[in-house]
Amino acid sequence: MAGAMAESGHSVFVLGWGTYPGNRSDGMVEVITIPQARIRGVAWLINRLRLRRWLQSEWKQKRLDIVEAPEYEGPLPFGLGPVPVVLRLHQSCVAMSRQAHKPVSPIMEWCERNTLRRNQNWIGVSKWILEYTREVFHLSPRRFTVIYNPASVRDAGESLLLPNIPRRFILFVGALRRAKGTEVLAQAFRELADTCPDVDLVFAGPDVIEERISGRDRVRRLLGSEREYRAHFLGHLEHDKMMQVMSKAEVLVAPSFLESSSMVALEAMALGVPVVLTSLGPGPEIIENGVTGLLADPNDPSDVAAQIGQILRNPNLAQRLRHRAKETVAKRFNLTNCVLDTLRFYRSVLEEGMSHHGR
Repeated sequence: MAGAMAESGHSVFVLGWGTYPGNRSDGMVEVITIPQARIRGVAWLINRLRLRRWLQSEWKQKRLDIVEAPEYEGPLPFGLGPVPVVLRLHQSCVAMSRQAHKPVSPIMEWCERNTLRRNQNWIGVSKWILEYTREVFHLSPRRFTVIYNPASVRDAGESLLLPNIPRRFILFVGALRRAKGTEVLAQAFRELADTCPDVDLVFAGPDVIEERISGRDRVRRLLGSEREYRAHFLGHLEHDKMMQVMSKAEVLVAPSFLESSSMVALEAMALGVPVVLTSLGPGPEIIENGVTGLLADPNDPSDVAAQIGQILRNPNLAQRLRHRAKETVAKRFNLTNCVLDTLRFYRSVLEEGMSHHGR
């Protein structure tokens, strides 16, 4: 996104705190890292104040016009005064903790709540995340819009050395967490395994230990000794390799309980890979059920199995989904639209700011 904006003629920099402060260039984008404090108990405060001071200084020297920040971890809880700020909502720590029924630190909740309260121009990457953020924090923005994440429509190359993968396989991409639906997929595969003996299950993403048990072990236990050999774990892959693996899948399955906008599903659609996506959250915003993909209830492994089975057993359906998905991504979820819609929202925020502050 930053690179595309720079290519369209705008001056763009990316700012954050880190262990190694300094400036570097990433193509046409300047990346600036300010020193990260590590003093226990107050580092969170020092880092956010440093960020605020740096941005306000740039504003006073007329070197920036607008700031975009995430709501995640609440980087701007003190606001920036007259500096126009836009928040792009993906998923807050508070929202994730609530979904997972886990506690969140009071400091983190305070930072996120005040970042949202003091900066009331919101871009949601889905309608769902906008509404869910309002519900969780009991806050409403002054100005808001929905701008979906873009996906590349380039075909994957064939030049990379790939890990060993089966000839036909169902693909899961992401961390091996319960919330991502790995256990649901394992249960669904158990129902499919006997009727689709030539199709295996591939997991591409880092293993995660939850309650002292790894995601891989949970999947293997659910599959049982007679089927666990058909599960393949690739671990974390670089993006280019991931795209090439994805392009070879029979179907990508993303039965997540917790998602703000599934980039994995969009990338699979862009490659023409049939998708079975969670029916929860923003799933119905991304997939038109039966047209650009299939939706499945992650609370029901049999439903997930049924939707996967439709694609595996019906080549005509799979081909229709491939064609319509690629077409939809190219028209609706492309980078050009994302940049133009973002710039349009920026302008509306700037115009309002000028009328208030006379700048």
